Amino acid sequence: MVRLYPRHRQAEFTRKKADHDYLAQELELRHNTQLTALVHTLTVEIHKAVNAAAAGETDTGENAEQVPTATA
Repeated sequence: MVRLYPRHRQAEFTRKKADHDYLAQELELRHNTQLTALVHTLTVEIHKAVNAAAAGETDTGENAEQVPTATA
């Protein structure tokens, strides 16, 4: 039988808490990185749309709706 003395219990608790905190921090960092990449992508799309509108063009990006053109 293994007996844990109070100082060993505290050390085990501290180690488990540190492991948990590290994993939580890594998960948050991963989520923040994904969000930053998404914000960048959306910012680029908005920038293109604004510049196209300012130049009197229509959006030709991958998310633009295809409008059929009439042929004479």
